[in-house]
Amino acid sequence: MVRAATAEDLDQVCLLAEEIAELHSEHEPEVFAPPDVQRDRAFWLAAIEQLDGTVLVAEQRGKVVGFVTARIPAAVMASFLRERVVCRIGSIVVSRQHRREGIGTSLIRAIEAWAVTRSAVEITLAVFSFNEEAIRFYATLGYATQVLTVSRALP
Repeated sequence: MVRAATAEDLDQVCLLAEEIAELHSEHEPEVFAPPDVQRDRAFWLAAIEQLDGTVLVAEQRGKVVGFVTARIPAAVMASFLRERVVCRIGSIVVSRQHRREGIGTSLIRAIEAWAVTRSAVEITLAVFSFNEEAIRFYATLGYATQVLTVSRALP
């Protein structure tokens, strides 16, 4: 079952967020700090309580097994861009024990439905190139590379 997260879900969301934090800090330690549930509690609570977005959780037998965050920021457009309502996925996590059960797909489809009700015409998300499993997952759902960001560390 996918539903809107509440503050009562915070502990479970934080534990799941540790999994993604671990993956990111392992592969990009210059960018991501190691997991720290206490440090990140305020961040995840703010995500749950945000006014321009949502956090949806996937629940099985009373336990949160996945979540997705998204928001529709106020459009600040360059003069040469068409005005469009775009939903931005911030994070999506499915617990390691529950991957390949359709939970990620359910979360993505639910956030797409949420975005449509808010007049969004597109959903975007950023995924690091090391996360090949996620890239393959998004491709199966019809997501494709739109922008390629390149970077170089400076001394």
